[in-house]
Amino acid sequence: MPSNGSATVTVKLSEITTQVLTNRVTILTNKFTTVAPNASLQISSPPADGMALLLGSNSVYTVQACFTANLDTNDIENFTVTINGVPQPRWDADFEPLYYVGGSVCEPAMRTFNYTWIAPSPGSNVINVTFDGAQFLSAQRTVLVFDPASSSSSYGLPGYDFIIAGSNPANPATWLEINSTSQGLISWNSVPGRSYQVLESGNLGQGFQPVSPIINATASNSLFFDSYYTNGPDRFYLIQVFP
Repeated sequence: MPSNGSATVTVKLSEITTQVLTNRVTILTNKFTTVAPNASLQISSPPADGMALLLGSNSVYTVQACFTANLDTNDIENFTVTINGVPQPRWDADFEPLYYVGGSVCEPAMRTFNYTWIAPSPGSNVINVTFDGAQFLSAQRTVLVFDPASSSSSYGLPGYDFIIAGSNPANPATWLEINSTSQGLISWNSVPGRSYQVLESGNLGQGFQPVSPIINATASNSLFFDSYYTNGPDRFYLIQVFP
């Protein structure tokens, strides 16, 4: 039977006397059009576009894609993974496979392709998985990789703090920074919808204490006036953001 096109099915029905009178049969014929099941390829891990992945500099992450069983291949040469347009190797330096087919994370009637992503680069990463065999299929996912060990720009960008603050690592104007503390009026970069609290200290050795209520930002800059401000000893301020 063809996978695509026209097909004719003929069935011969025998009667009780057919063994003696061999021409006594009923023939049923039906013609129909056959269509191969749709083939598909979809990335299942990472599961969503735009998600944040907390991965350290030596982390390993498995990119997984589900494909329909009618593609019927175990040949990793049919697959190509690119990240930010750069083809990823199928084998590591010790000739261990970084691509492989197998596992059961996909739905029934689907198979799993896996790619071992070693030391993902921080920042935006566009992952593209393609299948090039009897037909060509592709799937794409965009993710943000953050190093949880880099908690500020001093340790490298982007850091985990950017996730909590809702800041754009590529846009310094959105970074959580205090702009001014003039005469007790504290001004800082904020993200609408995020919640903040101002903390202050007159002695860094004694830590910080809240001096403001929870402030819900409605603009890209937020203000708070410290009513305890005086022209006396120095006061130090810290802005806390709530996830």
